[in-house]
Amino acid sequence: MSGMSENLNDIQSGKNYWRSLQELADTDEFREQLDNEFPGGIDAPVSGMSRRRFLQVMSASIALVSLAGCRWPKEKIMPYAARPEGVDPGVTRKFATTMELGPVPLALLATSYDGRPIKIDGNPEISLSQGATNAFAQASVLDLYDPSRSRGLIQRTDGRTANPSWEDFLAEAKNLKRGMKKTAILTEVTSSPAVWYTMGRLAGKGAKIYTWEAVCRVNEIMGAVKAFGTPAKTQLDLTKAQVIVDFDANMMQDHPTALRNAREFALGRRPDTGHMNRLYCYENNFSVTGGQADHRFVTAAGQIGPAVWALAAELVLGEGLPLPEGAGFSRGDLTKWRGHTAAGEHVAALAKDLMDNRGQSLLLAGMRQPAEVHAMVYSLNQALGNAGHAINFLPMQMPEFQDISKLVADLNSGSIETLLILGGNPVYNAPADLKFGEAMMKATNRIHLSDADNATSQKSTWHIPRAHYLESWGDAMGWDGTYMAVQPLIQPLFGGKTATELLSAFNSRK
Repeated sequence: MSGMSENLNDIQSGKNYWRSLQELADTDEFREQLDNEFPGGIDAPVSGMSRRRFLQVMSASIALVSLAGCRWPKEKIMPYAARPEGVDPGVTRKFATTMELGPVPLALLATSYDGRPIKIDGNPEISLSQGATNAFAQASVLDLYDPSRSRGLIQRTDGRTANPSWEDFLAEAKNLKRGMKKTAILTEVTSSPAVWYTMGRLAGKGAKIYTWEAVCRVNEIMGAVKAFGTPAKTQLDLTKAQVIVDFDANMMQDHPTALRNAREFALGRRPDTGHMNRLYCYENNFSVTGGQADHRFVTAAGQIGPAVWALAAELVLGEGLPLPEGAGFSRGDLTKWRGHTAAGEHVAALAKDLMDNRGQSLLLAGMRQPAEVHAMVYSLNQALGNAGHAINFLPMQMPEFQDISKLVADLNSGSIETLLILGGNPVYNAPADLKFGEAMMKATNRIHLSDADNATSQKSTWHIPRAHYLESWGDAMGWDGTYMAVQPLIQPLFGGKTATELLSAFNSRK
């Protein structure tokens, strides 16, 4: 015990730290156990070096090798032979431009560092964004440097693959444009006046225009046609809405004015002043809007429409809300929907809240809902007196086009010889029952403009690399009617072409 007493004295004096009570006791049994920690001979000196010393040397060697491997390779940086006017090396510059996400343009401010775009922000001069932007726009700069981007034209004929030049394609287009009456153009939904004008010129020569977008707001626009007889885009003002009902719309993320909606919604929640709006949300998954809702109702996707009809029945039949003229439905049509379980057990309280805030409320439906549901929501907003306050409608002119199902029918009939596809990947994401991949093979000439050699490109006779929006000149029409410009920050890295350039190859007189 004398050894332990000495050790205890050491602890009290703060000289030593011990890993266990056995080590503190320092008995003969513990020393024997410590000596037998490793199998016999493993820590015996090898050429004068112990195991511990060997591990120390090897660890240091590995660390030094790793450090050397992390160094940047030597590169020679050459100065400008003739520096461009107004360019200071190492100083970032900002350019205003526009990115289209479906039919919705986003006003952006792109940062360029020594001629290379590196960051995307919102344009503070545009009211729709007010200097903010979404995750899609911020990540879009990565698409510019994506190693999987197409690096040139591809021509596939008779099982052989070639890499022709743009001049070779122009020579081919010169021959193809003579048969414009048997030409079809399948385009993504775009707001660009220049693209629609160029396609319109081809349509005047006999070409047929079709459209396909896997995720699009066309149902919202066509709902206005059913409700008012004319296509229109919804314009929201959440500062004038005390009660908001969101039917799978995710208005703070999915709506074209989502950035502005989020800020205006926040302005309506000031607990310190007692001013608090209310948000009811019907949705089938987790969303940004649902996370902010005061009352969130989990509703299956197929039950969103019935929930709208059930709320309409409660407002009209239960609260006596008069129907607007030309609503497209009657009180009798709503009878069977009153009390429907899709609206939840609190639908009566929700209807009363809307009636107490007539003219200061707002109802929204998501882009996944059919046009009939949007028409019902528009009619309810009009009946509640919200139109002209929290919601307005901006009439729009829609170019004449047909659906992809009509294109498949025309392809199968053999009436199309040249198919021009502007963007997208319809072989992959068109409805499976259409069998678009099989139908497009019936066209003799198949030309696809795309940023990657995807499933549609591999069934095409020509694949044209598409220019990134940061490499392009163009235009777009904002959701609020603002005319917006697209300007490049860098020359096309891989010779990409815009939709306007491709269409112009068929419009030229030469």
